[in-house]
Amino acid sequence: MVSATVISLALLPYLQLVAGHYPFPYFIRNGELSEPWEFVRRSPAWPLERFNDSNYNLSPLFDPYSTDVRCGEKSLKAAPETQVAQVKAGDEIGFGLFPGKTVYHPGPLTMWLSKADGNVSEYDGSGHWFKTYETGVKWDPESPRKSERLHWDASYITQFLFKVPETTPPGQYLLRIAHDQVTHTFNTTQRFVNCAQIEIEGSGGGSPTPLVRIPNPAMMFDRGQWIITELYDYLRASAEAVDSYKIPYEAVWKG
Repeated sequence: MVSATVISLALLPYLQLVAGHYPFPYFIRNGELSEPWEFVRRSPAWPLERFNDSNYNLSPLFDPYSTDVRCGEKSLKAAPETQVAQVKAGDEIGFGLFPGKTVYHPGPLTMWLSKADGNVSEYDGSGHWFKTYETGVKWDPESPRKSERLHWDASYITQFLFKVPETTPPGQYLLRIAHDQVTHTFNTTQRFVNCAQIEIEGSGGGSPTPLVRIPNPAMMFDRGQWIITELYDYLRASAEAVDSYKIPYEAVWKG
């Protein structure tokens, strides 16, 4: 693993021009970046010959009923060749994008855990999931630029991290990251999804809740990813619209 680096905020306006669609190939543990796809399942949609090519654009997922929304398009095929990261309860973990990439579509970003019954390299994610992290939207009326008054927290960020709750039950897990590009049109949400394979060590004792299945019908109808126009068009945005927004898909479990 190599030391994590942070892209200068001064460069972020320019990165949007070259960002393209984005996977999350790096697993991060306590500030250390893995090699790309070392612990993260690589979708076959990302060609092997472009394994480390940050300029390749990944197509988003649209079908909320497809099992691909768990971990990415046909990513289970890559599970046997993907390593399992060792993590301790209390560690700070998460994902990073390729250099030069940032999240730039509007919308919430969430992370989830799903415990495998046995070897996570054989687990398809069909069990229960619980949310461990989320970002939402803010309203900044003092911003001199109207385009920046409506601000999605995931925008222009290159790394997303959370601390594993101390009481997380030990075992092997899929760690899922999902960014939903919200729209004001029904069932047109773009989803960018990846999963890391990890093993959590610790004393446990917690009971993660609420538990959900992925996919499920609520993913299509949750208004957190199918939004009112006032949250999509910054010229029509308002504090009232931002205050009314609820991040989709259940609450975060904090241990």
